[in-house]
Amino acid sequence: MKILFDNNVILDVLLNRQPFVVHAQQLFALIETATIDGAIAATSINDLYYILTKLQGKLLAKETIRQLLLNFSVINVTEPVIVLAMNSQMNDLEDAILDCAAWHSDVDAIVTRDINDFAKALTPVYTPQQLLAILHRQ
Repeated sequence: MKILFDNNVILDVLLNRQPFVVHAQQLFALIETATIDGAIAATSINDLYYILTKLQGKLLAKETIRQLLLNFSVINVTEPVIVLAMNSQMNDLEDAILDCAAWHSDVDAIVTRDINDFAKALTPVYTPQQLLAILHRQ
């Protein structure tokens, strides 16, 4: 199962954000054991680097991104993805781009804490808790 991670779930782990880190870390562990394939949108790399640089400095931010890329594949954000997102029924363009990138890349689901923002998504969307429950039933 290929899962595209929203920035908020990734940042929960990287910044140890309580109480959210617990479920996010469980998903990261499933990537490390190859139970699921973790993916990040190419645009997320920019966002994560910006946030991490502000909090931890450039060197640590780059090293953190390097570590993420050891376990996560990167989903391309191409012109067709952006055009599809611009015409999406979703309210937030950033979320629409994530959804359309997932849809174009045959991703099985998106995991996010902001599930309501993805109400009109093309791709199935789950909270970390919901996704863990689904995975444990399989």
